[in-house]
Amino acid sequence: MFATVPLGVMISILKENNLLGNTYGQTLLLVGVLGEIIPLLGLTVYSSIKSGNGATLWLLSLVFLAAAFLLTRFHNFFKNFNKFTKSTTQLDMRFAFLVIIILVVMAVSVGAENILGAFLAGIVIKLLEPQKSTEMKLNAIGYGLLIPFFFILTGVKLNLVTLLSSKTTLILIPLLLVAFLIAKLPSYFGLQLLFSKKNSIAGTWLAETTITLVISGVAIAQDIHALTSEQGGAFIIGAVLTCLLGPLMFKKLYQPEEQQVNKTNVHIIGVTSLSVTACQQLPSEWYDVSLYTTHQESYETFHSTAPVTGVRNLDEKTLIEEGVFDTDILVIAHIFSQTNYELALAAKKYGVERVLVRLDNPDLEETSQMTQKLEQADIEYFNTFDVGVGVLRSAIESPRILPLITSVHSQIFEFEILNPNFAGTQISQLPKDVTISRIIRQRKSLIPHGETIMQLHDHLILTGPWEEISKLHTDLSKPR
Repeated sequence: MFATVPLGVMISILKENNLLGNTYGQTLLLVGVLGEIIPLLGLTVYSSIKSGNGATLWLLSLVFLAAAFLLTRFHNFFKNFNKFTKSTTQLDMRFAFLVIIILVVMAVSVGAENILGAFLAGIVIKLLEPQKSTEMKLNAIGYGLLIPFFFILTGVKLNLVTLLSSKTTLILIPLLLVAFLIAKLPSYFGLQLLFSKKNSIAGTWLAETTITLVISGVAIAQDIHALTSEQGGAFIIGAVLTCLLGPLMFKKLYQPEEQQVNKTNVHIIGVTSLSVTACQQLPSEWYDVSLYTTHQESYETFHSTAPVTGVRNLDEKTLIEEGVFDTDILVIAHIFSQTNYELALAAKKYGVERVLVRLDNPDLEETSQMTQKLEQADIEYFNTFDVGVGVLRSAIESPRILPLITSVHSQIFEFEILNPNFAGTQISQLPKDVTISRIIRQRKSLIPHGETIMQLHDHLILTGPWEEISKLHTDLSKPR
């Protein structure tokens, strides 16, 4: 019980301070997860042995197997339920409570504590990635009804007058408080490896907080006669005091650190005036670009103005050895279509996340076969002639589009929402100077309006002043 960390309390404090999306918040979140899972398993094993059910302890594996089955069997449930749900059916909530009931009943049936089943149910539901609206409804039921009810019942059972009149309890409370603090002290040394000294101390104070599992643990311990009511009361009061001290000290000590946005690595095979100019116009704050060529003349012409590297040949093995395929985005803009085509398939097979290939092939039948295979491999392709035609057509149809496409200062951007703090919020809450022209959601294009709700992994097509765009990119790119 000394090692427990209340994950719910930690998440709420990190949310209030807008820290869930950065490395610091994610690290503290991991501390909180371990601070619930490990003590919970230890508590379950101990109570089983103490109550004489040690021989059937292996049955605990059935609860984990059931959780794994629910996770694999219904992995697409929340993605597909919108097709069938209505305001009166609330299938998402019914399914969530079904998962909770199944795992809690199984946990009790094998002699484990019901809290283990409930905890596993929470993990399963979270991993199934419910929509933001579902999370909000579950939060409303949990934080609005069940959790307050749980604490009210706990408070009713505490007889403070009797407890505080006991000398044993009065001695135990400060001793247990100190023990709670000492038990979490090792987390400081882990945090210090990653963050500043002051923020490491602040994170340690937040980890010192403990309450929910202590209350459950006290109830279990009293049921198996491992604690007296006075000892249990002292444990709870000590835990309550950590909930007062921990968040207060965290808010006092925490100092925001500037978060560095990870640059996207872009490797371009084929050095031409087109690729070099495109490389120069990519924002250096967001992209780390390298160009590769086999031609000595191209290297000598452009290496002074762009990050050009010479490679021996365009053989797949050579490019892997040279690290050309070790990138986030690979652009293959060589003049020979067949070479580009083969390299694109090889790069995708190697594991490059995004491959963009130039395909200027005059043979229409061969091009059709190539594009079909590229589409199957999820590889993007372009034809320089088609691109030129598309730009000209756009200029004729929409005169104001051309300056956006061709201007260095007024560009069109595409950002993916990776920060969970933006999920569930309206488009109108973004900076007023930024214009959202399209939202790409699950490969479908949506025309947004002010009340459109953004979702995690939405792709926003937008324009706006560079200062606002740059700040928005930083905010949206903070990982989940």
